[in-house]
Amino acid sequence: MSFLPKYIVLTGTLIMVFFTSCESKNEAEDVVAVATVNGRAVSDSEFMLAYEYTPQTITRLNHRESYNRVLKSIVDRVLLAQEGRTRGYETDETILRFVDYYERAAIARELFLVHI
Repeated sequence: MSFLPKYIVLTGTLIMVFFTSCESKNEAEDVVAVATVNGRAVSDSEFMLAYEYTPQTITRLNHRESYNRVLKSIVDRVLLAQEGRTRGYETDETILRFVDYYERAAIARELFLVHI
């Protein structure tokens, strides 16, 4: 039973990294890196998106503290995703099904926002 929550957290992390790392070449040219984790740049837009979804209990802290906490969560997520790739989870059939589900859910959410 304890394996399932870990698998779900890892899956969610890989999915988040997948969506946040998908940038076109034009966007990549304008990226301002706020941090680098094992050679992977954390862009300013990635930071702003993470900050936007951060609970108010953290964003109500002073700016330096809230920024540090958000950046630490991004760094932790990137490190966890890199570990998952090292272990071969990126090609795991179950994780790929989760990725497919969340891709379709993200598309449906965007279409809903545009058309409704």
